[in-house]
Amino acid sequence: MTTDESNLQLLKDYLSTRYFKYGRKTGYRNAILSYSRYVGAPLSDADKSSLQRWFNKAKKDGLNLSTIVMYAFCLRTSYRHALQCKGLTKEVVDIKTNSILDNIPLKDLSREVSRRNNGRDKLVTPEEFKKLLLEAKRPRTKALLVVLYESGC
Repeated sequence: MTTDESNLQLLKDYLSTRYFKYGRKTGYRNAILSYSRYVGAPLSDADKSSLQRWFNKAKKDGLNLSTIVMYAFCLRTSYRHALQCKGLTKEVVDIKTNSILDNIPLKDLSREVSRRNNGRDKLVTPEEFKKLLLEAKRPRTKALLVVLYESGC
C-alpha cells in the first residue's frame, strides 16, 4: 500500500465515524494529501520532525496561513484517530497528539490570521461610518445606521 493510499484509508476510516459536510471532508482530504506530498510517509507514523517538514514545505510552497492552520488541525485530528486505532490508551493518545505540533507556532499563526481577517469583512471603515453619521440629517437615519453598523449588516 502506497503512502497516499495508507493516508487516504486512514482518512476514510476517520470520516466514517463522523458526519461532516462536503467542504469539511474536502479540507481533511486536502490536508492529508498535502502531508503525503510534502513528507511522503504515512500520517500514522508521524513525529514532530515530519510535521515540522510538512509545515516548512507548506509555507515555502506559498499556502495561505489560514489554510496551514486548518490543515494542521485536520492532521492533528487524523493523527489522533490513527493512534486510537492502534489501541493506545486515552492518556497516551492525548500526550502524543498534544506534543506532535509543538514545533509549529499554531497560536502565532492563528493570531496573525485573525489580525489579517479583522478588517476584511467590514464594508465600511470607522472613518467612513463617522462621515455617514455626520451626513445623516434625521435622527432615525442616524439610529438606523448605528444599528446596521453594530450588527454587521
